[in-house]
This record gives sequence, structure tokens and C-alpha cells, in this order.
Amino acid sequence: MSDIKPWFDATLKQSRAMILQYMIVVCGLLPWIATGQAESPQLVVLLTDLGKTGELGFLHKINLHDWDTGALNIANMLRPTAIDVDRTRHHVYWTDVRTYQIRRADLDGGNNQLMASLNTSASNPEGITLDSQTRQVFYTDAGADIVARIEMDSLQSTVIVSTGLDKPMGIVADTNYKKLYWVNRGNSPKIETSDYNGAARATLVSSGLAQPNGITIDQKGGRLFWTDSAGYIESMFTNGTQRKRLRSESGRLFFYISHFNGFLYYTVRKERSFFQLHEDGLYMNIKLTASGVYLPLGIHVYSPNVNATELATCPDGRYGPACTECGQCSKGEICEKTIGQCFVGCAAGYKPRTCSQECDPGFFGENCKSPCSKCRTGTSCDHVTGKCPDGCQTGWEGDLCNVESESGHEGGLSMGTSFLTTGLIIGIAAGGALVVVIVVVVVAVCVVKKRRRPKVKEEGEVYTDIGPLDKTLDENAYTPLGASRPTNPYAEIYTVPEQCAQYTNPSW
Repeated sequence: MSDIKPWFDATLKQSRAMILQYMIVVCGLLPWIATGQAESPQLVVLLTDLGKTGELGFLHKINLHDWDTGALNIANMLRPTAIDVDRTRHHVYWTDVRTYQIRRADLDGGNNQLMASLNTSASNPEGITLDSQTRQVFYTDAGADIVARIEMDSLQSTVIVSTGLDKPMGIVADTNYKKLYWVNRGNSPKIETSDYNGAARATLVSSGLAQPNGITIDQKGGRLFWTDSAGYIESMFTNGTQRKRLRSESGRLFFYISHFNGFLYYTVRKERSFFQLHEDGLYMNIKLTASGVYLPLGIHVYSPNVNATELATCPDGRYGPACTECGQCSKGEICEKTIGQCFVGCAAGYKPRTCSQECDPGFFGENCKSPCSKCRTGTSCDHVTGKCPDGCQTGWEGDLCNVESESGHEGGLSMGTSFLTTGLIIGIAAGGALVVVIVVVVVAVCVVKKRRRPKVKEEGEVYTDIGPLDKTLDENAYTPLGASRPTNPYAEIYTVPEQCAQYTNPSW
């Protein structure tokens, strides 16, 4: 018994140590799991949609990671305009310029709640931005010419800027430094800034603007981006320096804009899509279309399971938490940096949407949409070019084995059929030669007989039974047998080995 006790105490001590180690590991993982880092980042686009003329407007929630689209079931929405999201409480906020309201709802459309009801005789709420940490909503009113704040929890409303404004439109908050940035679209368009209380107000841009609409921010890079209905997108640092134009398309009514992880997403007035553009204007100026989208206006892009500040700052051509290399995007483009998808499509030979996997067997080409043709049984074509590595099935030819042989029938001629065809050709040629021989013999016999008959001279010409002949025999087209023959026009038919070579197939 005394021998067992030391062993028991040692085993118990070792077990306690192992349990403690497991607890440390689990406790270390819990915060990581809780912050959503255990799953791949997701990417969501929220859109306001004006809808068809005379009908209600609505909101779209589009999951770009799996391209799941749907309209939120929110009643009595007339003309939704600007939109933003509270990731902390999982609410979506929007303005409505026809109901003169600011409202919020759950991200599934439930729990629709009025945040503020504005003066219907003068109000026109055009812009909205949130700070989930301070629990505040900021909005612009282009009708009343004000910038105001609403407390998310108490719903208390305060006007923070009320002078010198001329149709303020888009607005965005820098939640790191508690600063606001907004655009004025009126007779003297400009871009302004202030703190959350309206103090430290300053004008950043007062020239070179026509009709600015939306504004967004890259908080990591400290850069602002805005759209203008004159047809361009521009950017600058938050202190007003390093201004540059990213996109210029005359006649395009660029409207609201949202920045997320290195890319810009924007809407164009009266166009039934939204658009993606690299933040430097270098890549991915592409149209994104989703089912049900009619006339999108407001836009906000975010990741529901990863904060923008937690995302890795990947260089162009890489994506995700580990900055994985992008797949083979089409036309030399780069992938989106959050989920790695190539929204422009894949290069030939690779599967959507990350374009990092080769086509499934039996398919090739751009986005793997083209099926392989008549490759030999048991083989598949090259995933990029579509060529068959081991040749074609019997009766098919061409680089892609997609051209049926001229003599093909039901997958190609059998060997017996090919030889039968060759035999027929040889028979026809032999028959033709025999006819020629018979004609020559008949002509020769006739000539001999005529020579034995007395010649009748009529005006110096010599006549035979087959018509007038030249006086010189050597010039006669009907050369006597035994003399040299002209080239036979059917001579190639008799070169049987060359003819058979056309039908040579490794499967025979």
C-alpha cells in the first residue's frame, strides 16, 4: 500500500498539470474565436434602392463571399437614400428623403425603429455616418442646410453645424480621431471638416468641384474619397493635401461611395448596378450586378465578422488574414483583398471565384465554362487551352478535337469502311483508264481503215470518219498506242499508301 501512494500522488500531480495546460490553451482560443477570427472574413454590400417609379423603395443585403442576395423586409420605405451599419449592435441605419425620416432596423430587416422625424416642409436628409463606439449618428440635411447628431440610445438630436452650409450631401466619420467630413453641393461646392461637436471647422477643398455627392474614408491610410456628378472620383489626405483624380468619365452621375480594405464601391445615378474600383484607380474598375437591384443609390461595404481595423494591410495581389497570393484573375487584374475573389473573372483554366483552383476534369477556358471535346476515352483536355493530350476519338480532328472528320460517321469510320471507300476510288480510277484505252484502240482501228480507203480531196483538206484531222500525224491529239502519254489527271488516286495515311489513327 505504501508503494502505491507515491505513484498515485505523482500521477495526480501530472494530471493536474495537463488539465491546467489545456485550460490555458482553451482560454487563449476563446477571445480569438469570439472576435470571429476562427472563420474566413466575409464581405457584405448594403444598398438603398429607389425602386420603380410609383413603387416603394427597399434595401439590399448582398453577401459577396457567396453572392447571396436579398431585399430586407422593411415596410413603408419610400425613397431610401444614405445607409450605414452599426456592427456592434447589428443594426442598419438609413435616411429617407420622401418620408423625411432617419430609421434603423436589424440586419435581417426586423425591429424597424424611427430614430428621427424631421421637418417635412424643409428637410432633405441626404447623408449619414455612424460611430458605434460613442453610440452616435451624424447626418446632413440638404433642405435645412444643417449637420446634426443623434444619440443612438436616447434618440436625443442636436444640430452641430447650422451656418455657411449649402446643400450638404455625403458625410463620413473618422472614428479614430473623432472627426467629421462632408461635401456641400450647392452654388459654392466645397468639402469641410469639424469635430463631433461642430468645433474646429475648416474648409479642405473649395475649387475644382462641380456637384460632389458622396464621401468615404480609409482610416488606416488617412485618405478621403469623394464622387462628383460631373463624372469623376477624387481623393486626398484628411489634411487636404495630395489631391488626385482616380476616375474620370464625362456624363456619368457618380453618386454615393464606400471604401473597404483597399477598394472603392460606388453607385451611378440611374444605373442598375454598383461598381468596384481599386483605391488608386489602377485595377478592377468593374460593374457588379445582383438580382433584384433596380436603381441603387446609397452604399456601404463592410465585413460582418472582422473589423476593418483588424484586417491585414495586404499589398496588391494578396488577400486575407495571411495575405495569401491572389489566384489567376482575368486580364492581369488583382483579387479583392478581404475574401480573395476575382470579380473580373478568372483567367483561362481556373475556377471562380478565387481563381486559385484549376478547372474540374472535362472543362477548360475562362471561368471553366467550356466543356472538353472529343478527347480519347479516359482522358481530359488541358484546363487552359482545351487541347487533348492523347489525341482525339476516332472520327474527330482539330486542335480541340471538335471537328468531325469529313469521312466521319457515328464517331468516325471503321477500318472496313475506310478500306471499302479506298477500294471504290481505285475501281473508279481503273474504269476510267480502261475507257481511255478502248477509245484509243477504236480510234486507231478507224484510222487504219480510213488510210486504206481512197482519199477525196476537197479544197486541200483531208477528211476521216471522225472529222477533220490535222495533216501532220505528230500534231494529232490521239497519239497511237505505244507512244509517250500525257500526265494522267487521276494518277494521285493510285498512290494508295498516301491515301491511307490520311485515315491513320493510333486506336486502330
